[in-house]
Amino acid sequence: MNIGTKRFGRLRAARSSAALLSATALSALLLNAAIAMSNGAAGGNAPVAGKAGGHAMDADKKAPLPVLVQLLTSKRRYREGETVRFTIIARNIGTTRQILRFRSGQSFDITVTSDDEEQRWDWSRGKMFTQALRAIVLEPGAAHTWTAIWKQVDNDGELMARGPVIIKAKLLANGTINMAPRTISLTD
Repeated sequence: MNIGTKRFGRLRAARSSAALLSATALSALLLNAAIAMSNGAAGGNAPVAGKAGGHAMDADKKAPLPVLVQLLTSKRRYREGETVRFTIIARNIGTTRQILRFRSGQSFDITVTSDDEEQRWDWSRGKMFTQALRAIVLEPGAAHTWTAIWKQVDNDGELMARGPVIIKAKLLANGTINMAPRTISLTD
C-alpha cells in the first residue's frame, strides 16, 4: 500500500464520520422538532427539545451553536407523594468543540405553572449561587447532564392541586436557552 492510498483511506473515513455525525445531528433535530410541535405528546422518557432558535448562541450572538438542549421527566403521570425527577441534557450535535458559558454558579432553572399559567414553584427560589464566570466544554457528540427533583409542592410548601401542570426549563448558558414546555399530570 503506498502513501497515497493510506491518505485516501483516512480521508474517506473522516468524510464518512462527518457525514454520519451530520446525519445523526439532523435526525436528532428533526425528531425533537416534531416532539416539540406535538407539545410533548410522546410519553415516558421522550425528550422535549429546545424551541426553534433555542439553541445556544456563539459569544457574539451571531449564529446558533450546534448544541441541543432537552428537558426530560421520568414519566408523564405522578401519583401523590411521588418525587418528580427532571433531567436537562445539553448535547453537542456539531463537528467542532462548543463552549457553554455561564455567568454564575446557577446552570439552569425550572418552574412549574398550573394550567391557569400562574407560576407555582421555582427550583432556584431560596437558593444562593456563586457569582463567578465559568464554562463547560462539549466535544463533538458529548453531552452534559443536570438533574433536579420536585416533591409536588408549591413555593409555600403546600401540596399542588391534582391535575395537569406545565414544566418550563431554561439553561443559563450563553445568555438563556429556553426549552419547550412539558406537561405532566399529578394524580391521586
